Amino acid sequence: TVPAFCNFFKKATQMTFMEFVNRYRINKACNLLIQGYNISESCYQSGFNNVPYFNRVFKKYTNKTPSDFRKEMVFTPSI
Repeated sequence: TVPAFCNFFKKATQMTFMEFVNRYRINKACNLLIQGYNISESCYQSGFNNVPYFNRVFKKYTNKTPSDFRKEMVFTPSI
């Protein structure tokens, strides 16, 4: 059953299934942002359906907004 799975998952990983899924999605979004995708593309391609919710979850796990993360990680080569 779903509750049994959730209890088993939490005991095995020390996190809820949704926390695991959100961490996986945020990791994917970080990789997409590094590759140069914009924030909304990263949001939708990583499995989120709502940009404001994506921004909240992103900040929760990285302590940065997606735009701040992108500014820090995506650098332009010097001429």
